Amino acid sequence: ERQKMLTDMADEAFGGPDKPKAEKQKPAEKILAKLKAQDAAERMAAAYDLGVFGDPAAIGPLTDALADSDNAVRRSAAGSLAKLAAGENRGQVEISRVAALLGSKELLVRENAAGLLGDLPAKEALPALVAALTAEKSPRAIRAMAGALGKIGEAEGLPAVAATAAR
Repeated sequence: ERQKMLTDMADEAFGGPDKPKAEKQKPAEKILAKLKAQDAAERMAAAYDLGVFGDPAAIGPLTDALADSDNAVRRSAAGSLAKLAAGENRGQVEISRVAALLGSKELLVRENAAGLLGDLPAKEALPALVAALTAEKSPRAIRAMAGALGKIGEAEGLPAVAATAAR
């Protein structure tokens, strides 16, 4: 059913040669609107679909979705951002915005932000990850942050990991 919906949206957006250019709309635009839906399942599906379409215009809204009230939406947004940020689109991800989420009051937001920073891997986020890891109390977030530092692979993060492990 999802594949048919995506195909229909693409057909509508990129219709045949008889469709006037002014009427063509990128399918991601319709999906972006669904990121604001009341229903969490609809927002989660939209976040996932944006990763499938691969439109770099979705990077900002997906970064915003990392702070969604629903965990499934946050996870879907992080996965789609990781896909979109691979290769040529990587420079469009505002690492500072993602790194700022390491200080969220929500455990799952901190976990997802750390996971995304590790998946990119975002070396420029190293100071924020080290600071967040040093202050973090939750074992789950500590694991995510230490894992991100491991994926980034810079020796600068090792003392923070060792100090946290010794606590």
